[in-house]
Amino acid sequence: MLIAGVLVQSTKGGPAIYGQTNSTLRLLGSGFNTTGARIVLVEEELQLNDDCDDFKDTDPFYLNPESDSVAMVSVVVALPAGVSEKTYYFCIKSDDDLHYMHQGTSKWLTLAVRKPPATTMLPLPLQVITLFFSFTPVCFSKWNKLYIKWACVLVLSMVLRICEEMFLHFVTVVQHF
Repeated sequence: MLIAGVLVQSTKGGPAIYGQTNSTLRLLGSGFNTTGARIVLVEEELQLNDDCDDFKDTDPFYLNPESDSVAMVSVVVALPAGVSEKTYYFCIKSDDDLHYMHQGTSKWLTLAVRKPPATTMLPLPLQVITLFFSFTPVCFSKWNKLYIKWACVLVLSMVLRICEEMFLHFVTVVQHF
């Protein structure tokens, strides 16, 4: 069995998915109709057909072959806390094989797993507008109490943080095209 390519939402470099979400990959190659065909993901950059039994970083994901050369597989990959992105390589095995075989380190045979974007109740532009118009009168009122000034600084820093998130989200969306 051999994986020649992977199709998912493509970004610069190789394919990428979000961690902790169910993603479907379409594998292109040969020999997928064998009994018990499955893949694991590894972080190790090994050579093509190297044994990767000792390097498995995920549980096996079983293939759903559409033909001998095309298979679908659903994967869910968890990212460790504090990690925003990891790159994985594919290893494949069937019931007839003794070991998982590494599929190489070509860009199109890697899988980048990224931290999912943060979700909020309101779209970010609406959050910025709401905070700005809610707290601007308080910040510039005739109340000169110190705690009001600190509240204004806190709110303005929140607005800046939301603007930063909007910018990072925009950059991520642009990179996907």
